[in-house]
Amino acid sequence: MNDQVDKIDYGDKQIRSLGYGLAAVGAFRLGKWLLGAAKGFLKYMIMPRNDLVKRYGGGWALVTGASDGIGKAYCLELAKAGFNIILMARS
Repeated sequence: MNDQVDKIDYGDKQIRSLGYGLAAVGAFRLGKWLLGAAKGFLKYMIMPRNDLVKRYGGGWALVTGASDGIGKAYCLELAKAGFNIILMARS
């Protein structure tokens, strides 16, 4: 019974073209992801940051949740940029 197994012949050309098509789609997606990652790296790590005082006119900044965590970090960064800060927190 094992000798009578039907084999399906798909043809080498069809399988190769399917493989090439899938490889092209994969290469496109990988290239798109790498380009996005490089763009993000340049934007956030290499390029100079915006001058917030020039953009928003300096003066005052109101920071909520400023007692700890992200609010505290915002306060420190805004103070480095030259803003006067109003801190708001529950405790």
